[in-house]
Order: sequence, then structure tokens, then C-alpha cells
Amino acid sequence: MAATNSTSLLDQILADPPAVHTMGPGTTELGTWATDRPVYELLLTEVGRGSVTLETGSGISTALLGGIGALHTCVTPFAEEEQRLRDWSERKAFDLSSVRFIIGSSADVLPVLTTDPLDVLLVDGGHGFPIPSIDWFYGARFLRDGGLLIIDDAHLPAVGSLIDYLDRDPRWRAIEHHQKWCAYRRVGTEPLLRDHHQQPWYRAGRARDLGSRELSKLLAAASIRSLQRRIAHFRGQ
Repeated sequence: MAATNSTSLLDQILADPPAVHTMGPGTTELGTWATDRPVYELLLTEVGRGSVTLETGSGISTALLGGIGALHTCVTPFAEEEQRLRDWSERKAFDLSSVRFIIGSSADVLPVLTTDPLDVLLVDGGHGFPIPSIDWFYGARFLRDGGLLIIDDAHLPAVGSLIDYLDRDPRWRAIEHHQKWCAYRRVGTEPLLRDHHQQPWYRAGRARDLGSRELSKLLAAASIRSLQRRIAHFRGQ
């Protein structure tokens, strides 16, 4: 299907999104877990036909990137999600021929993945520790200099810890920071793997965090000692 412009393409998808996800444990209800619309609008400004993109998870973003004509790789552990997307695309006359689905856990798929340099990486798969960090580490190594990294569900603990690290790492420049999602530009293409002595920004940040915790403990202990002295004083009267 050829949309008159990319914004109308997005509007058409959001008006009838692909119901690819089960909506909770113990239910067979299908629906669509979506992120904020500005994420999709950001993708529209970054991606064109032939752009090389990768995401963990599937859904509206898969349909959008396929509809644009990106050379898109979608990693999901659920074969049913691929089939539901393909069924939806046939019903809507969307062409997803440029989308490559890889079925499997991202922890198994990404370490052995091969791809051309990426223009965009979207991390929105599993959200339990350490999956977001695995997705970032093995996916972002392919991002070109200036490539776009988007991380969804920033409010969840395992995702938030990754964002805390990226905010300190000078090889990533934050361009969007929201409660639900964040976006970064990759700065350079040096390997992501570094030993602790090569991460002075991270050590300094952790030292500050530890210092704050130690200060809180000292203040709490001082308050307890003060209370104990007051009790001893009143008992002595």
C-alpha cells in the first residue's frame, strides 16, 4: 500500500493497529502494546526506504518500518506475533516484504546476528533484567556513527538501569528523555565493550551514588544516637 505521505501511513496504522500481543498472563485476549506517538514520529524523521533498522519486540513499529520500506529486522520469541502481523498486513494491503523476522530469544539471536550498519535500533523486547542490556549491547554494536537508539519503557527497573548508564557514557548523546522512552545518538563507532578502568564516567557516577547512600546511613545513625541521648537524659531526671 502506498500512503500519500509517511504521516498518513502512521495515522492508518494507529487507526487499526495490529493486534499481535496477548494482553497479560493467563489471558488469551489480543491487543497492541504501544509506545507514545512521538516515538513513531521520530522514526518517520529518521527512516526512509532502504534504511537499515533493527528492533527487539514487534508491533506498530514493525508495521511502520515495513510500510516505509526499511530493511528491517524484527527479533521476537513468538512465532504467533509474526503470523498475526502478516495476517494483518494482508488484510490492510501493507507490504512487509522488506521485514526479516527472526524467531527466538534476543539473548540467543543477537550475539550471532549479522547485519549491515544500522541507522536505527529500537529496544522494546523483554523488560526483565538483564534483557534490555543484552539487547542494547549486542544490537548497538551495529549502529553507525550518528545512528539512532530508542529505548522504550524507561520506567521499568531493568530498562532504567541501562538508561542511567547511557546518560553517563559520552559515546551516547541523549536527544529525547521522557518518563516512558528515551532516544540517543551514537557518538563514534568504537567497541562498546570496556573494562572498568576504561569507564571513568561510570565509576565516578557510582562513587557519587555510594557516597549519597553512605551519607544517608550516617545521617540516620546520627538521628538514632541523638534520640538515644534524649531518652537517656529524660530517664536520668
